Amino acid sequence: MTSPLANPTRKRGVRPALTLLEVVIALAIFLLAMSVFSQMLLRNGEIARDIKRQNLATRLCQSKLAEVVAGVVPLASQGDGSFDEEPDYTWSLTADNGSVVGLWNVTVNVARQQTDSGNPTQCSLTQMVLDPSIVGSTQDAPSVSGTTAGSGDSTSSGAATPAAAATPAATPAATPAAKSTPSPTSGSTPAKGK
Repeated sequence: MTSPLANPTRKRGVRPALTLLEVVIALAIFLLAMSVFSQMLLRNGEIARDIKRQNLATRLCQSKLAEVVAGVVPLASQGDGSFDEEPDYTWSLTADNGSVVGLWNVTVNVARQQTDSGNPTQCSLTQMVLDPSIVGSTQDAPSVSGTTAGSGDSTSSGAATPAAAATPAATPAATPAAKSTPSPTSGSTPAKGK
């Protein structure tokens, strides 16, 4: 019997193992691929950070524009102001009187101060806004009227008409007359008996 080690077809000097040169080449390829992947991960992290900052700047810009529309922020051009909740971001407001009385072209700019390396973050929104002093504002106090009955009982209507409280007499657009609905003449409905 012949042993498996004594195989006559096998050449002498050829080994089935890897050589040192092959291992070094494989290791170099692996390290090169790892460096490329790590650079891609770092770049993707920077892009994600920039997108997050741009989304925040857009939300802050929309919020400040909503404050202008509601009348919380005065309708006048203003310089760099900072946000209380995000001190790295600043805002500015440009308000130009439009061609129609009471209609303003408002532009809100939000920018992020650069505190680290990265792309600058800016957002700008423009909208035509009716003057809140003409239309009404969230800062206006509603008026409540009360009436007293002649028999000594005090009753309060507590109903200020929203149209009268929210719109002053001189509005740029004509408002349709309020329609009243007739009230039933009998104030009670018959009760069902058991």
